Amino acid sequence: MKKFLAVSLGLAAMVGFVACGGDDGGGTQPAQDAIQEGVQPDAPGGELLLDGAAPTETVGEGTGDVAKEAAQEVVCTPNCTGKVCGSDGCGGSCGECKDGDKTLCLPDGSACVKPCDIAGTVTKWDKVGVLASLETPGDKAVVEQKCPDFSGDSKGDNGLKGLASTVNGELAKMVQEGKFNIAMEFKGVTDFENTASFTLNGLLVDPDPTDTSTPKEKWQVDPQSYNPADCTPLIAFKDAKIAGGKLSGGPTTFSLTLAIEQLGGALTFTLEKGQVSMTVKDDKVTAEDGVLAGVLTKDQVDATLAKAKEQCNVPKPPDFCNYLSMAESFLPMLFDLDQNGDGKKDAASLCLLFSLRGATITGLVPPKTN
Repeated sequence: MKKFLAVSLGLAAMVGFVACGGDDGGGTQPAQDAIQEGVQPDAPGGELLLDGAAPTETVGEGTGDVAKEAAQEVVCTPNCTGKVCGSDGCGGSCGECKDGDKTLCLPDGSACVKPCDIAGTVTKWDKVGVLASLETPGDKAVVEQKCPDFSGDSKGDNGLKGLASTVNGELAKMVQEGKFNIAMEFKGVTDFENTASFTLNGLLVDPDPTDTSTPKEKWQVDPQSYNPADCTPLIAFKDAKIAGGKLSGGPTTFSLTLAIEQLGGALTFTLEKGQVSMTVKDDKVTAEDGVLAGVLTKDQVDATLAKAKEQCNVPKPPDFCNYLSMAESFLPMLFDLDQNGDGKKDAASLCLLFSLRGATITGLVPPKTN
């Protein structure tokens, strides 16, 4: 059950972003434990009920075995249309990248490219702030006031609000203990009161092991924060601006591919209409009233699940393959938006509240050695 919930929240993009942080390269267990503690005791069979969910909408134990048996009966048809490399969706390959220095297959398999030397290219950073606090709002009034309006009713939205009481305590603990953090890099900014246009980068960071201060002041950037093809940050709010100390950025769309070591695989998340806002207090990059939000559509969820299933069509599939069927049942409970006007919920709004404190980047997280 814990692993299933971790996968489900991972597919909910930003909570998945949190679940994959940590100084051990995985860090999913604290988030899993937090979710497990949120199981409602009066729910049938100790199952998880979200706000407003009827007992028939619960997710219980044992489903994974049924899903696994059903999956074994499915005939897989390889598909390499438009692909020159990568997976064929059935455990096979559409080709390998062995042409000279073009050894990196693009995520969509459309081409082989030369990988970027991240360590040699990304060697310095501008001023950054790291998370001082992080939560997803659960109170209806707070959501409507602080979160962006994605539904068009002039009220803020947050499809994660039903999970707030379950995850917020652990989120706060992870941030305070340095087990998970994000650095926001104010690229090229020198005037933190008024800057017409700049790029705000989001970077996964770990504490510098030489830093003995509390809270941590020195951080190292995880190379997974950058596109391996061109070394650009995967999360970037271009054309961000600061006016009178009020920062705003977006909307933008970004994707992240994150390894989940405890589950033996990797998942790709794409967030649409991503936007960020905060009040910048000083040039030390202290910030308050931060809001990070976006939309995860059903199409994106389906695409993520399809990519995840590709990793399951092998003799020894990753552990999370046993839980994908349950994830398909669980994730629609987070959907709170009707994007195409057909009366059906087809997307989830995601809203996180945060504050920043000043920090220093000392370099990249070094490669692990055996």
